Amino acid sequence: MATAAYATLLAFPGRQMGHVQLVHLPPCIPPAPLGPPPSVPPSKPPPPPLKHPSTLTTLSLPASGRFLATTSSRGTLVRIWDTTSGKLLREFRRGADTAEIYGVAFRPDEKEVGVWSDKGTVHVFSLVSSGASNRQSSLSPLTPFLPLPKYFDSEWSYAQYRIPTQAAHISLSSTSSVRSSHTDIAADEKCVVGWITVASEVAGVAPEFQLVVLTYSGGWYRLALPPKGSQASPPVAGSPPKSPLVSRQRTSSVSSVTSLPENGKGKEREKERKGSLILWCKSFSLSTTQLLTREKVYQKMIDHGWRRSGSYCYAPDLRRSCCPQYTIKLDALAFKPSRSQRKLLNRWNRFVQDGGNVDAIPDQSQRAAFCLASSIHRSERASFPAGEEPRHDFKVTLEQSSYTDEKYTLYVAYQTQIHHDDDNTPRSFRRFLVQSPLISEPIPYQTPPPRHLPSHFGSYHQMYRLDGELIAVGVLDILPGCVSSVYFMYNAKWEKYSLGKLSALREVALAREIHDAGLSSLDALYMGFYIHSCPKMSYKGEYTPSFLADPEDFTWHPLKSCVELLDKYRYAVFSQPGHSLAGPDDPGEGEKS
Repeated sequence: MATAAYATLLAFPGRQMGHVQLVHLPPCIPPAPLGPPPSVPPSKPPPPPLKHPSTLTTLSLPASGRFLATTSSRGTLVRIWDTTSGKLLREFRRGADTAEIYGVAFRPDEKEVGVWSDKGTVHVFSLVSSGASNRQSSLSPLTPFLPLPKYFDSEWSYAQYRIPTQAAHISLSSTSSVRSSHTDIAADEKCVVGWITVASEVAGVAPEFQLVVLTYSGGWYRLALPPKGSQASPPVAGSPPKSPLVSRQRTSSVSSVTSLPENGKGKEREKERKGSLILWCKSFSLSTTQLLTREKVYQKMIDHGWRRSGSYCYAPDLRRSCCPQYTIKLDALAFKPSRSQRKLLNRWNRFVQDGGNVDAIPDQSQRAAFCLASSIHRSERASFPAGEEPRHDFKVTLEQSSYTDEKYTLYVAYQTQIHHDDDNTPRSFRRFLVQSPLISEPIPYQTPPPRHLPSHFGSYHQMYRLDGELIAVGVLDILPGCVSSVYFMYNAKWEKYSLGKLSALREVALAREIHDAGLSSLDALYMGFYIHSCPKMSYKGEYTPSFLADPEDFTWHPLKSCVELLDKYRYAVFSQPGHSLAGPDDPGEGEKS
């Protein structure tokens, strides 16, 4: 309920899921001897009901009742509404993973909101355009042009605070402030947050707003916001402003907490146990253009750190990224699958041939010499001798990229079930995975190639069908020097067979076969970007021998020789190690440190 004078707004959940009902209560008559108010507030029409897309968990109003903040059971977004018009004003992203948001508090002047959750973090968002700015992905300027998920257009908090779970704090009870090893960690992280106004000691300076956190275990903390003007230099185009770290001296009555970029809860705790804190991505700047180009030109572009998304090409600024993305290529001719990769492939082949419980079928991988190409094709229907009927009919075909409802249905299911992204349309699918900047040109084979190999350079969809059902699609670019893996999507029903890893093996085999068919320049599989600090991207290093492109002179360096620099530096330069950067802070345009 709004609490300011003559603010009579009451907000409560409606009868339908996600609906909020707003009611203006009759104003109370002030008791004598206060006298009548200087002016009688005008009567207000009933506000329209607000419709939230999912189950509500918290409702918050500022004192004036002008705004309403809502959160849902998923806990990733905070929505700010205009209570007069019922219009959605802002949508803030707390994080990407599910959380229980405990509450939202408006600053007394209604210029910021604080949000706290079971992740043990407090996020601060700005409601105004001037002053502190919320962070946004550097890809956000591309959302009107690229079919990027809604995630990339989100506003993120400009300051975040991590409530310590292991540190001693001032206790309101008579017991010791040192936590018992049996204390539930959640008790430290579950808290109540409110705003306070701290008067300045300097005459003429406006009071400072701070946050106070009270934990369920009896501790309390006062959080200072980043000072105004702390962003010394403007951000580069497309990148968000930095969230400066603010530290305050510890006193006898308060524990201070510095603002920290957000990360997954488990990783933060792991780092805390090691005595350090992990810093999350500030995002990165990029250049982008939409073009049509010949394959030889695009080959040079990806050799210099570029990639494509649909018809748009982009290049990350590695020096300004907290998690630099290095172009990685695999030598397809020298590749030797590991024992686990061979077992994975043989397991799928046995499933197609015999079905049932593949784990109970003896592994044949050690009984005969392993050949990648023959093992890849062994499960395909055309590879079985006449008269031998496999349990399942498995086919893989290569076709030039095109739209079909079947592909789009698989894409929507994959995005929803694997990436929890339900904001997809046929148009966005076409722009993301069908459209391409590559001009199709004939591949100069010396002799006619086998029918399953591509006849032209360009963008392709590799179709995986099991018993007639489309279970996976790989999006590939066939270039003069490589097969470039763009995207892979699959039916989650078959996730236990690691189709993503199987597709990588198949793409290596495809590169070899095109090379052996007469295109000697094609000798590699480009697997996109390698991010050393991200397990979902660093797995690419399991395919050997792999090479990383140097971020400055774009020479190729064996991944094994790069690991030491990658472990030591945030931004690693393999050709000139002295140019590497260790700290999380952006050194600035053109600077070296």
